[in-house]
Amino acid sequence: MMQQTVSSGPTLIHASNESAREGVRLDAVPFADGETLIVEPSDFSPVVAHELARLIVHHWYACSAAKEIVPDSPLDILDFFPGRGTTTLLMTGVLQRKFPSESHYRWRYLPVLTGQQTVAKLYAVEGIKALMAEGRVVPLYWPSNQEEPSLLLPDGGRHWQPSNPVIALFHDYFAYLPQRLLAVHYGKLMEYAENAPSNEHESEDMEQVSDGRKWILADRSSLDADLTGLFDTYIAKFNSVPIPYPQRALELIGSISERCKQGCLMIAAALGVTTEVKLRLSNFSDLTKCFQNRQTMPINFHLLAHKLTKAKAVTDQLALQKDKVLQLGLFRHQDADTRLRALVRDVDPAMFGHAPALSQAMQGVHGDAAFEHRLTLLKLAAFDPEVLAAIHGPHFARASKHHGFNREGWRQALEQVWSHYLPGAGKDGFHEQVATMAMHCGDWALARRVIQAGIQVRGQNASDLAQLAWCDARTGQLKRSAEIISDALALDPSHVMAREVQQRTEDRLAHWDDRWRQPVEHVELPLVLEPLDLSHAEAMLYQYRDPQIAIMTGLPAITALEAMQQWITEQIQQRQWAHFAIMDADQGFVGYINLAVSEHAAFFCFWTGVDFQGRGLATQAGKLACEFARKLGVSVMLTSAYSDNQRSIRSLERIGFTQIPIRALPPDQERIFYALADPSLSATDAIDELRNYYLREKIALEFPAPENHGRHESSGD
Repeated sequence: MMQQTVSSGPTLIHASNESAREGVRLDAVPFADGETLIVEPSDFSPVVAHELARLIVHHWYACSAAKEIVPDSPLDILDFFPGRGTTTLLMTGVLQRKFPSESHYRWRYLPVLTGQQTVAKLYAVEGIKALMAEGRVVPLYWPSNQEEPSLLLPDGGRHWQPSNPVIALFHDYFAYLPQRLLAVHYGKLMEYAENAPSNEHESEDMEQVSDGRKWILADRSSLDADLTGLFDTYIAKFNSVPIPYPQRALELIGSISERCKQGCLMIAAALGVTTEVKLRLSNFSDLTKCFQNRQTMPINFHLLAHKLTKAKAVTDQLALQKDKVLQLGLFRHQDADTRLRALVRDVDPAMFGHAPALSQAMQGVHGDAAFEHRLTLLKLAAFDPEVLAAIHGPHFARASKHHGFNREGWRQALEQVWSHYLPGAGKDGFHEQVATMAMHCGDWALARRVIQAGIQVRGQNASDLAQLAWCDARTGQLKRSAEIISDALALDPSHVMAREVQQRTEDRLAHWDDRWRQPVEHVELPLVLEPLDLSHAEAMLYQYRDPQIAIMTGLPAITALEAMQQWITEQIQQRQWAHFAIMDADQGFVGYINLAVSEHAAFFCFWTGVDFQGRGLATQAGKLACEFARKLGVSVMLTSAYSDNQRSIRSLERIGFTQIPIRALPPDQERIFYALADPSLSATDAIDELRNYYLREKIALEFPAPENHGRHESSGD
């Protein structure tokens, strides 16, 4: 027997072909030649088994109530990742306690085996033979190259055809199945070229995407047809982003959808990404190294969810610990949406990652770096307010500023804790703690709600009003903040926090004027363009963390708070330029707009923060800024975008910008220019406005000679 170690933990075992024949009749089922890799699911424990069993019970009760269960027919639980039998023993033990032998639920556990070696390992586990003799465990032979799965019964093999709803447990099996590594790269769909020619000129389809590695144009016909629309969306929204493509997992989902005619609940948990934002922040270098070394790549659950939807399933994803994701999919059931929501409410995410946190707790949780474990302990405590109250506020404040702090996880946890707390229940000051922690996580809506609940219980006081004023000051409502802080100081003139908020508010207001440095409020949406100042630096840096923002806007790459503060200071010293922070009443800073004013024209620049892209905020804020500029005498708005920046181009067109028929000379030929002006402005006038703007501002950008610009443009197309 030979053992190897891959990645951070699973042990891979290769068993001999001869040992596979001990204790099981294989004559009725043809086996594929060659060895099969056996990997233990990671992070599986008795607690995880209990949590999975609880979901199974919940689901079967719902099926029974809907009269979807055929009496006297088995309820099958497929375990696609039985490893060496550990999951089989733990799961069957828990299920036997939940469903005694006299129960009318006739369940059986089907460990899915993909080769002779997996059969050998399963039969080597103590207790498995007894469970098989009882009919409680029945191995299901289902190799990847065989469409018809077969039950390995004591009297031989038999094709499997379920007559009842099925449970499919994948654990983190998807992570070990074959994947392809694709990438969206400036309007193209590429694939990592493992066997690329050494000479990059040997194939015109090859292109350098990242780290000197070579990629080729992806064969769209080789991808799942159900995903065509999603890949079109990726290409339209992304600039340069790696896309893990879990090919075998997609095929498996299709097979299960076709075979389980009576319905199926699919449960998978693995490291992965669930949103476009997470995909956008993926690291090319890490993924290509994993792919090259055959280590597990994160699973693209965003893509799998789309496949499930196409397969007529409803699906949901829950964040677990350290980028691990739990995905639930429900096929072919009545009221599937309602049932899935009920299942999701029944999930306790902490049960899937409790062990590391409990180990840390045994040694004593302390220090800023332990906050991920504190979050887990809070989840294990079912979001008990008493547990949250034990966290020292200043420690949380420091930890929240660290790179990689789990803001989203803490926002969700604070919402849960607050839903379990009755204001005025004797925990004086608890609402202040929750509100402050919510502020550090950027959840200003929760912070306001918590403070207002505190005011309802104990009446207006300087402390609560000061916190409420701070929420307004950080979400584009500075004048309202000044009014609230005046009320706070009227109640307690010496209140330290109230006086500090007042000083900061007055300092900011002192730099406003009635021209370019004034707030611009949206008449319908809770959106404000607020004059940019140093108070925005921290939030601006956090939302600027996607390096593609700097690349596609031509702004400097800024990764440190001091550098962001210096950049803001330099920008706001240019009085004829208008710099705005786009502020949302609930989320705070969501993006940036700059109007570089030159006489009657201005150049428009904008970007939306990484957490808020795709929500239409840039369009609404852009329209607001352009209308504001028009009222101040700017009759022509100019801007540009790189030709492959489709997301920005769509936003500009929705704002009302139209393309100017001219391109700059190299090396700036990839920029497309736009204008927003009176409809009477002709194309020739728009070109003249653009030329004159660059001449006035003495910006080093060259255009073709006036008589040649049309010819240059056509040759560039």
